[in-house]
Amino acid sequence: MGTLQQVAGAIGTAVFVSTLSALSATEMAAGTPAPQAMVAGMHTAFIIAAVISVAGIVIASFVRRPAESAEGNRSEVPAHL
Repeated sequence: MGTLQQVAGAIGTAVFVSTLSALSATEMAAGTPAPQAMVAGMHTAFIIAAVISVAGIVIASFVRRPAESAEGNRSEVPAHL
């Protein structure tokens, strides 16, 4: 799970920085001062992050644990997936 977390974190960071940069550039091209354009980009990136986080929480609430076997042990799943 460690490598998956690192890759997902890198992809998430890239998406948020790309969103921030693209919207900031669009705002500056429209004549908005740089500080305000940067804030608009940050605002949008944080809104996207919040939506993805809420979606992850909702999806995680539907994930079930594996059923326990007759011996009381959980099903055999290798630790190095």
